Amino acid sequence: MQSWIHVIEWRANVHPQVTALTDDRGVAYTYAELRTEVERKAGGWAAAGVRPGDIVAVVAKNSADFLVHAFALLRAGATPAFVNWRLSVRELTEVLALVEPVARPCSPGTRRSPRWRCSAGRTRPGARPCTP
Repeated sequence: MQSWIHVIEWRANVHPQVTALTDDRGVAYTYAELRTEVERKAGGWAAAGVRPGDIVAVVAKNSADFLVHAFALLRAGATPAFVNWRLSVRELTEVLALVEPVARPCSPGTRRSPRWRCSAGRTRPGARPCTP
């Protein structure tokens, strides 16, 4: 079985200039650009302390950047847990308590954060600081 990461790598090798991903803001990635950006961001997540097996709660609106970060987390061996950005603070708190993520990046325009970044504090004991 092929993972999404394998599919991106395969398509980048076979059809590097074909558009792989677009969104309603006009952001577009070719397969080659997508592979490069996924690798770069996966390295950023790893450098920030996210390790294989870690759960990262992603609070984000749908966008190309959302998917790039999701693929990057998968590439880094982490598990992205997608959380609806429209949740109330109480609902978000309950979800995060269940998921126990090591980081909570948020996309621009959500009520949780002004830009992609991890939360200042990790939610699991012994978790590492994170600021990709």
